Parts: sequence; structure tokens; C-alpha cells
Amino acid sequence: MSIHRLDPALVAVLERSRAQAAADGELTAPRCGPLRSPLSLDEQRVVCEWLDEGGYERALAEIITEEPGMANQ
Repeated sequence: MSIHRLDPALVAVLERSRAQAAADGELTAPRCGPLRSPLSLDEQRVVCEWLDEGGYERALAEIITEEPGMANQ
């Protein structure tokens, strides 16, 4: 058997499995709409600035210092 060819019996099993999965709806990608932020554009800007300025990292460091048990939450 060549490295580039599958056994015909295996190919048949794979084709039947794919057909059954398709019939069961398992191969259909879930449909979702575009992601939309619940934040207004102004709120998004403020959050981005806070992140860019290191506010998140500072808040995280403070929480870890004050509540070490929360460090992995």
C-alpha cells in the first residue's frame, strides 16, 4: 500500500461516517452573527486607553497583593 493511498475499505467507512455526520447536522458550522460590543464607542475608547496605559496590569497586581487567593481566579 502506498503512503499516499488509503485502503478502499477505510475510504468507504470514512465516506459513510461523513455522510451520517452531515445528515445529523454535525458538520454544519454554527451560525452566529457579527460580534458587537455592548459598550458605546466612547466607552470602548476609555477601556482601550486604560489597557494601553497599563491600568489592567496595575489592577491585577493590586488584587494579587491584597487577595493572593484570587490570583488564579
